[in-house]
Order: sequence, then C-alpha cells, then structure tokens
Amino acid sequence: IQSRLMASAIGLESAGKRGDVKALQKEAKTAYKNLKLPSEKYFSNPEVSLKAEVEKVIAKWNDLIEIKLKMPKTMKDLAPDLVQDIGNVINEGLSNAFRHGIADQVKIAITFTKAEMLVVIEDNGMGPSNGSKGLGSEWFDAIAGSKWELTKNAKAGATLTLQVNVR
Repeated sequence: IQSRLMASAIGLESAGKRGDVKALQKEAKTAYKNLKLPSEKYFSNPEVSLKAEVEKVIAKWNDLIEIKLKMPKTMKDLAPDLVQDIGNVINEGLSNAFRHGIADQVKIAITFTKAEMLVVIEDNGMGPSNGSKGLGSEWFDAIAGSKWELTKNAKAGATLTLQVNVR
C-alpha cells in the first residue's frame, strides 16, 4: 500500500508540474483507491502467471520509470502466493529505485535454476545510501532470507539481487 501511495503522490506531483489536468484527476482517483485496504479478493486471487503479475506491477510504474524486462518465455508453474510475493518484491525494488535512488531507468531480469529463481533489479540512480534498513529490507528477508543483496553499481545506481527458493 505504501509503495502504491508513493507512486500516486509522485504521479500527482508530476501531473501538477506539467499542468496536465486529466492526468492529475486520474492520479487523484488512483490515490483514493490506493487508500483503501486491499480486498480479500486481492489476497486470494493473485495473478495466475508470474509474467502477468510482473507485467501488472510494471504497468503501475511505466509512466514514472523506463523499465526493461527480461524473463524466460516459458516457466514452470509457481504457487500463487509465490507469484504475488515476487510481484511485491519487484514493486518494492522499483519504489526504492525511484524514491531513494531517483532512478529513471531500471532493468529487471528473472532467471531460474532447478531450485531457485533469481530476480535482479538494476537501476541508474544514485546508488544505495548508508541509511538504516526499512520495511523493504524486512520484506526481502521474508522472501529470500539471507540470499539477497543491494550493491552499488560501478558507474551509477544500484543492483538488488534476490535468490528465491522455488516451491
């Protein structure tokens, strides 16, 4: 919810600066919807496929960040809760890249081994700061345990890498 509200706030600010009344009204409606708690249906009906879930998340950010996605064309079926978890991880990674890193370009790569899924989110922002860990870190811990890291890129930005056990 926090990430969606932050995206709405940034969208409102951007539309306001451009003087785009239609976009401003659209973002205001979206922000209002985001204030509501997710319905039971949201938690019990995640997207069926990982591809659909990832595309749904990316669609929320497309107006704010240029996103390139690389993932296998065919994948084994994943548990619905894992699909939703990966969507949430990607949403949090995009939110952090945009809010904290002030990134405007992000590359997302998803690959699989027999036992794990590797999710890599690379941005062109300012790179990680030495701030304290927040809710995002706790979320990454819950999904990947100790198998995640946030590193500074050689030129600019940061790379978030998570190794997630495939159930």
